[in-house]
Parts: sequence; structure tokens; C-alpha cells
Amino acid sequence: MNAAIVGAIAAGIIVIALAAALRHPLTAVPENWMKFGVGAMLSSFGVFWFGEGVGAEWPGDAASIPIILGAFLVASWIAVRLLNGLLPQGARVEARNV
Repeated sequence: MNAAIVGAIAAGIIVIALAAALRHPLTAVPENWMKFGVGAMLSSFGVFWFGEGVGAEWPGDAASIPIILGAFLVASWIAVRLLNGLLPQGARVEARNV
């Protein structure tokens, strides 16, 4: 079997085992915080791989991903604070049947 297939299967098994082990503790994390963190992680990986695709040279190669993640978290946190100041009651959106 190809090494990539074996690695993918092993990674899948590890992820399933971790999900089963962490299911109960993760239920204590608020859903919005989870979405905030996952969105920042996905965005930082996307920026990194986009840069790789266009030929950018990252300082420290993959070690720059945590720095990109930190930049996304800081920028997002600032944006949330600014929007909270502008809309203290939150955005009101009415759903319509279309």
C-alpha cells in the first residue's frame, strides 16, 4: 500500500479516537468560541496553502502557521470588539421565507 494511504488511514483512526475521548470535555466549550477558533484555524491554513500555491516563501516554512493563526485571532478579536461598540444590542436579522 502507498505510504500516503497508510498515513491517511492512521490519521483517520487517531482523529476518531481523539473525538471519542474529548467528546464530553468539548461539550463544555461554548459553540461560538468553538466556531471562532475553528474559523481562525481554517483561515490560517488557507492563507498558508494559498501562499504555498503561488510560490511564496514562508519564514520558518510550516512553523509560520501559528503566527498566521495568531494574526487572525488578534484581528478577529479586534473586529468583534469594534462591532460590539458599534452595535451593542447585536445585529438584528429577520429571516424571511423565500
